[in-house]
Amino acid sequence: MDQEITEKGIVLNASPFGEYGKRLVILTGREGRITVFANNIRRQTSRLTAAGQSFVMGEFKLRPGRDSYTLLSAEIEESFIELSYDIDKMCYASYFCEFTSYYTREGLAAVDELNLLYLAFKSLLREEISDRTVRLIFELKLMDIEGEVPEVESMEGLKEDERYVLATILSASIGSVFSFDLAEDLLERLEKISQRLIKKNVDREFRSLEILRNVIWT
Repeated sequence: MDQEITEKGIVLNASPFGEYGKRLVILTGREGRITVFANNIRRQTSRLTAAGQSFVMGEFKLRPGRDSYTLLSAEIEESFIELSYDIDKMCYASYFCEFTSYYTREGLAAVDELNLLYLAFKSLLREEISDRTVRLIFELKLMDIEGEVPEVESMEGLKEDERYVLATILSASIGSVFSFDLAEDLLERLEKISQRLIKKNVDREFRSLEILRNVIWT
């Protein structure tokens, strides 16, 4: 019998493949970002339909292949379907997935990245924190996980409130980092800092970010 494994993860992207299948990109804690083919998932009779949607979190039973996996079954824990009901939140969630995909690789454990993405999705559904604040925290914390944010003490030209919030985000545990909202003026200043760091660290443009700019900020 072929080897079978079970991985907990979140679907970062789902696209049609063949006549009835889908190609899924799933972020897992143990195996990192993996490519999974779900055969016949687009048939009306498929029991795997729910697993073939972006943002879904669950346990996926997989058969490893040479360069990819085949989906055998799935137990969905959270679908985050509410994110797709709101165009703004769907755009933010898609951007988070694309940003996470940039930093993760197959075969490299991504437990922290998976937990951060999960909590970012949960935070987008909360009224106590704005979507823009969720985005700011997510960007900074993910870059920090990847070792691409300098020590706050070494950053020049920061105002006292900027320095305090940055230090709070970078020092907080992943489980507690999405615990506050920010006033508009401070948020705008911190967004500029985050964008400078992204420009320095990231060598590509994100399609989902362009959609965010066009849909939300126009």
